[in-house]
Amino acid sequence: RNCDWSSDVCSSDLTVMGDGTSANLGSSLTAGDLDGDGDDDLVIGAANAGVAATAGGAAYVFTTPPSGSVAASTADHTIAGSNSAAALGTALAVAENASGVATLYAAAPYDSWAYSSEGSVYQWTSTASFQDDDADGFVSIEAGGNDCDDEDAGAYPGGTDAAGDSVDEIGRAHV
Repeated sequence: RNCDWSSDVCSSDLTVMGDGTSANLGSSLTAGDLDGDGDDDLVIGAANAGVAATAGGAAYVFTTPPSGSVAASTADHTIAGSNSAAALGTALAVAENASGVATLYAAAPYDSWAYSSEGSVYQWTSTASFQDDDADGFVSIEAGGNDCDDEDAGAYPGGTDAAGDSVDEIGRAHV
């Protein structure tokens, strides 16, 4: 196939593909040095991804530079919207302070907690914010993510610790 750099995606160095129907991967993206290694990390939003809740949205954080064609699920970290139709990842931004500490912001404009679709903006600052002790790709509750049981990769990522026993139960996730 003859690819024209000016108009054809087949010549790209990287293709990240969404993981589900209508996930809307690429609804937003940003880059910045989130892990403090001196290299920019890529964050891609998928406003309708159903990782932890139907159309809850997600932000896929690639701290290791991907190449070629990869699935969004291969990201080093996944931050998943916990409420149905929250659309987390609709907007993303990375800001660095004067000391070089980066902060990731993710919007979930249809997030519902006390009202209907009042929306939320979430913030994760520095390397510790992407704590994922069980390496299941989901950020721990302690770091502001939605993996209640971050010591058991077999537990339901994005589940709720409803019983207070530090074990994920399927249901509305914490964010």
